[in-house]
Amino acid sequence: MTDADDELRMYRDAVRRFVDAEFDPRQPHWRAQRAPDAADWLAAGRAGLLLPDVPQRCGGGGYAHAHARVVAEELAGAGVAFGAGMQGMVAQYILAYGSDAHKQAWLPRMARGELVAAITMTEPDLHREAARRRRPVSEPARQRAGHLCG
Repeated sequence: MTDADDELRMYRDAVRRFVDAEFDPRQPHWRAQRAPDAADWLAAGRAGLLLPDVPQRCGGGGYAHAHARVVAEELAGAGVAFGAGMQGMVAQYILAYGSDAHKQAWLPRMARGELVAAITMTEPDLHREAARRRRPVSEPARQRAGHLCG
């Protein structure tokens, strides 16, 4: 076994312990309110579960993509519904297409769990389908949202 294998195994063990101790017991609460609490995002950030594959200079863990895969596998294996995958997906878009100012403004806060990211994509020819599937946005959600359009 290589040092990299040992390091990844230790990371997996740490993620599994955190998920079992902190997230698994919270599942009924999250399901009832349909989302994790802000404190849960902050805890995930402190534990290194958010953006492990983002460079350290951008606020991430500085590890390989394999570490993000470990987080996804451990969350899925425990049946835990948490948005770490979406957080990582948005981070990759910011890394690829964002300015240095965007990277410094958003990625460290995302890695700490202070900012929860989401993404919406549409296709031009699907406007009729989207028009049929409207979902109202509550006023509290509107106030929390950084940007809503459509």
